[in-house]
Amino acid sequence: ELKKQVKFTKEQVVELDKKVHSRLWKGDTDAITATLLGKATTLAKQNTLGLTAFRPQKPQALEGVMELPFSIIVTGSFMAVQRMAHALEDKNNNVALRFLQVASADSATSNVMATINLSAYKEVIVPKTTQPTTRARKQ
Repeated sequence: ELKKQVKFTKEQVVELDKKVHSRLWKGDTDAITATLLGKATTLAKQNTLGLTAFRPQKPQALEGVMELPFSIIVTGSFMAVQRMAHALEDKNNNVALRFLQVASADSATSNVMATINLSAYKEVIVPKTTQPTTRARKQ
């Protein structure tokens, strides 16, 4: 029974590892940033939002991955902000929505200003180190 559980657990780990790796970005950080800026710009236009800011934050090294956080500020209707946030969360975008703050932009209109914080996770390839070999000297 225990062997069956160990085998099942190992299979689950392999499956989860595949899912995680499919969500990681590969390549250059600048290229990832440019891609996400393009997606944010497109989504803002599609939802008739004003893209006020797109700010890359300081990357953070985590175990086996590099977190690339971004802050996006948009203005427009609440429903448009909600649609954009939902679209950003789409699994094909490979980002995690970490924070969404919505505030009234001004009292004269029903527009809001939203800060959207999201993170992309980049695969970090750790070079394999080779163990130095030691040879015994002949005397």
